[in-house]
Amino acid sequence: MARSTRFFLGALLLAALALRLGYLWEHRASPFFDAPVVDAQTFLKQAQALLASGPFWEGDEPYWQPPLYIYLLTLVCWLLPASYFVGIRLVHVGLGVLSCLLVYALARHAFGEQVGRIAGIMAALCGSLLYFEGELLAVPLEVFLNLLLLYGLLLAWRTHSSPYN
Repeated sequence: MARSTRFFLGALLLAALALRLGYLWEHRASPFFDAPVVDAQTFLKQAQALLASGPFWEGDEPYWQPPLYIYLLTLVCWLLPASYFVGIRLVHVGLGVLSCLLVYALARHAFGEQVGRIAGIMAALCGSLLYFEGELLAVPLEVFLNLLLLYGLLLAWRTHSSPYN
């Protein structure tokens, strides 16, 4: 990897991290920061019920949304019982920064270095990504996992590797 590419990646990751932490710092003054509503409230209630019941769901109602995010939220509530509102958002920040890196890598592999850099910058500055990374919603996890899947598929296609060859 060229020195200029390493410098760009470092700058991209630091800028994405700084923007996300700055947004999180400002967002903590919101009345909804530690009082989730609608979907965020449901996610939190299901995570707390899961935390109280053990590793398997024993609630009186089934999951009405995919449970992966609920399990992630349960893990954060278990690790940081006093500050899980900040903890899960820091996990979101990490997923957001990694998503910026994945957008860069996808665009670079598909269209070249210059397009990859532009795409990485656009992902780092994307307001909707910043907003959803500050909420107790599954969006940052979904974006990250989808980008990871696309990157894996692109690498497999580029190397023509398949377990079925």
